[in-house]
Amino acid sequence: MNSEDDSPRIVFLDAATFGDISLKRFTDRWNSTVHQVTRPSETIGRLKHCTVAVTNKVPIRGDALTAPEASKLRLIAVAATGTDIIDLKAATASGVTVSNVPGYATQSVAQFTMALILEIATGAGRYSESVRKGEWEKSPVFSLLRYSTTEIAGKKLGIVGYGNIGRAIAQMAQSFGMEVLIAARPGSLKPQPNTHLNISQLLRQADVVSLHCPLTSQTKNLISEETLR
Repeated sequence: MNSEDDSPRIVFLDAATFGDISLKRFTDRWNSTVHQVTRPSETIGRLKHCTVAVTNKVPIRGDALTAPEASKLRLIAVAATGTDIIDLKAATASGVTVSNVPGYATQSVAQFTMALILEIATGAGRYSESVRKGEWEKSPVFSLLRYSTTEIAGKKLGIVGYGNIGRAIAQMAQSFGMEVLIAARPGSLKPQPNTHLNISQLLRQADVVSLHCPLTSQTKNLISEETLR
């Protein structure tokens, strides 16, 4: 068995972003240090002597990866799907592997996406606020008809990026009677089925557009003044 000095030293940079997930079983087993929040000025110092860094939202840029404090760093585990917070070129040059978790929270994210669509269509949150303000009881008719309601059945939902989350949203949307249109994310190297549209076609047809893409040079500013026109 390795001594404590030989075992991997793991630092969690922003455990507060994990919500109510307990890390006790992990920290009991591994040589770990847990920080709830890490400010940009603290990142380099907290990488000192560590072989593994776990981050959700804290960026690790080139200056941190090339700092003497990070000389033992071998793995950055991003506790999210996107890796745009990591300088991947600097990590490769420094011999640091970067991993992520593309399959986490698929149902939760899809469910929240549908909640946003339903809120736009029904205004439930705005009506709830009207109830709390006492505005509903002041209505001269039985119902408060302040906000319009749109039925989403028959509407077209355009999904850009058809990975785990995109497919889950498509299934949920179809159960509400929506028609699903699909476009591959820009920069995708995977061959696309004939049923997939290009971005321009999707934007012309869709009533609602939902983006499920990593932030890359191809997807940055995907929605712009030009595309909205």
